[in-house]
Amino acid sequence: MKKIEDLAEKLKKVGINVATKVKETYNTAKESMDKNFLNDSLKRRFNLENPYKFIVMTDNSKTNLVNELLPRNAKRYIEDEIFVFFGTLEDNDDIKLGNYIKDISDNSFYEVLELAPVKVSVTYENKEYEVDGVAVNGRLV
Repeated sequence: MKKIEDLAEKLKKVGINVATKVKETYNTAKESMDKNFLNDSLKRRFNLENPYKFIVMTDNSKTNLVNELLPRNAKRYIEDEIFVFFGTLEDNDDIKLGNYIKDISDNSFYEVLELAPVKVSVTYENKEYEVDGVAVNGRLV
């Protein structure tokens, strides 16, 4: 009889541990989804606040079809030749020193001289968020 009671206690203990682990996994997944949803919403809001579109290119001769179909929004400080793109340096790994950025609004090309991680303020649902950005210092070509 004692063995059955011990087994029942063990199963109960394992069951509680399993239920706790499932709940932890669920909470982790939910937090990750909420964070991704917020990040996507902040990116859309950043794009609405900064309607200037740019194409990142390896040289300034021609753009390819994929680049033309997927332009990126950036905050533009044209007098200083600085552009701020949404995301971290890892997210924007195609922006490299020596690459070119084409401003679609006036078809001008800028050579990438410097990159720096920055924080950019974005307003979403009446709240201010500081999001990661990449500042690009360029030179008009």
